[in-house]
Amino acid sequence: MAAGFLTVPQMAVLTFGSIYMRDNLHIDLTSIAIILIGVQIGGGLLRIWSGYYTDKKKNRIALLKYYAILGGMASLSLMLCLMVSNTYIGIIFIVLTGLFGHAWHGIAYTEVAVKAGIERAGTALGMIGTTVFITSFLTPIIITDIAHSYGWRTVWGTVTILTFASLLCFISLAKKEKATLSN
Repeated sequence: MAAGFLTVPQMAVLTFGSIYMRDNLHIDLTSIAIILIGVQIGGGLLRIWSGYYTDKKKNRIALLKYYAILGGMASLSLMLCLMVSNTYIGIIFIVLTGLFGHAWHGIAYTEVAVKAGIERAGTALGMIGTTVFITSFLTPIIITDIAHSYGWRTVWGTVTILTFASLLCFISLAKKEKATLSN
């Protein structure tokens, strides 16, 4: 479930970030394209760095929690930026929301495979991939309705809530692991 929640900011930025930037930040299409290309490339680099870092530190779950917190804070800041109406601050927070929405994939998939073990890694990876896929097509559908009915502040507020919801999954995981170690 955490993977689904963590997918929301990435898909929100990739599917509706351009519309948001054009309509609210009044950015031209070429600049929007450059920004979103930067988010994609930066997100890929952050995935590689995250894998390298957690391979050394053995702290995948901790970094996933940090990405959830940082992604939630970035989208919350984006929601609050609508009150300020500053183009540069809006760009910074949409980029950060996109980057943190991208960064978690590699380490989450690795952690799922490790926790599942060799016997069940394929099933576990299929489940996380399906969760990401479902969230990837539900997010634009939901954003369309929210943006149309309630506006962009509510869109980014919803992204914030769903991103922070991933933390609840990590708390649940920690409790299960603690119970397993106790037995």
